Amino acid sequence: MDNYYSSPELYDLLCQLKTDAIGTVRVNRKQLPKSVTQKKLQRGETASAFKEKLMCLKWHDKKDITMMSTIHSNDMIEMQTKRGDVKHKPLVIIDYNTGMQCSMHLFYIKSEYFRKYGNATISIDMPIRRISNPDSPTRLSGRHFLDCFPPSQKRKHNVKQCVVCSAKKVRKEVVYFCEQCQVALCPVPCFKMYHTLLNYNK
Repeated sequence: MDNYYSSPELYDLLCQLKTDAIGTVRVNRKQLPKSVTQKKLQRGETASAFKEKLMCLKWHDKKDITMMSTIHSNDMIEMQTKRGDVKHKPLVIIDYNTGMQCSMHLFYIKSEYFRKYGNATISIDMPIRRISNPDSPTRLSGRHFLDCFPPSQKRKHNVKQCVVCSAKKVRKEVVYFCEQCQVALCPVPCFKMYHTLLNYNK
């Protein structure tokens, strides 16, 4: 959740509705704990406070970053920088950044797709339902959606080889995969080919 919308009141309401949330928050929001918002931190230090499920955490890196979450503790994760240095970073910030990066990737891909193909949709539905061959694999039926691979402990941007490109003996690593089929695919054109062609490797 973006800090423009975040507030303790909103998170409390979401908890009552049994909906978890995570996001940045502006330090001038009412009901934020002063023990967190007013504490002066050195680089790498954190301050946190809890109210039932809701956690408020501030971490100082190049600047202060204040987060709220109903699903995290104040755990720190050891990470390696591009220079090879080891630093500790709050898990809540890692998860938030990962989610935002994936959302931005998908937004960009969908924007490019609609720009090129008008009202075409990444969700393959109606054309596939007309396939009458009972032996057609699952990939040629139902609804399919594009998503990003979550990061692993070793790699921030987890990638795998596109199965369509691999079938054509072309090596291409991508961060996208089909949620239902659990295979890596290029957004365009491999995603459509994989879900509409019986022999996609030709």
